[in-house]
Amino acid sequence: MHNLLEHKAGSGRARWSPRLSIALSLSVLLNIALIAALAIILRGRHGPSRPSWMPPERVDKHIFLSQPIFGQGPNVTTEDRWAMLMPKGNGWINVTIDNGVLPYMPGLDRSLPEQKARLSVFHQLHCLYIARDAFVQARDGHLERVHVDHLSDCWDYLRQGIMCAGDATLEWKQANASGGEGWGYQHMCKDYALLFMFAEQYRATEEHSLRGEY
Repeated sequence: MHNLLEHKAGSGRARWSPRLSIALSLSVLLNIALIAALAIILRGRHGPSRPSWMPPERVDKHIFLSQPIFGQGPNVTTEDRWAMLMPKGNGWINVTIDNGVLPYMPGLDRSLPEQKARLSVFHQLHCLYIARDAFVQARDGHLERVHVDHLSDCWDYLRQGIMCAGDATLEWKQANASGGEGWGYQHMCKDYALLFMFAEQYRATEEHSLRGEY
């Protein structure tokens, strides 16, 4: 009887041992996968912090609607509306190097403790205003007031800015229409109000003009 019990016990161990091994192996692999996934998540959350001088990047949904005032000629009202688009400092900000991290950029003196930089969006806005002003001056017969070199640079700068943004929003062709004006479509845009507030908070000057330093 004793030998029979030992034989049965041994048979049970032999029968369950492979199953237990597989279960334990799967458990170990699952734990490793969970730990790896957790490490990736934590590394994403606690990765290198953004320098305080880096502009915020938040995306916002925005529907394009016609605002004819920006297409009208210059007068007190239209000039005020254009001016409201530009923050104080004209998009130029002070960059204080508090962590020794600076990008390698053309003409940047990395030895200086404080730098000056501008947000490209406000440079583009300046160029758009300059192009509008040049059109008005030429239309009114004042070609001598058009700064051709500056305008040419602005055309190219705006071209590259538009291509860089690469807005891929689909604007559908309406039935029996030769084209569309593009109004009424929802776009995914950078939060302009947030960039505006950032530029004003860290502004390098008190200047406020769409014709300002660029």
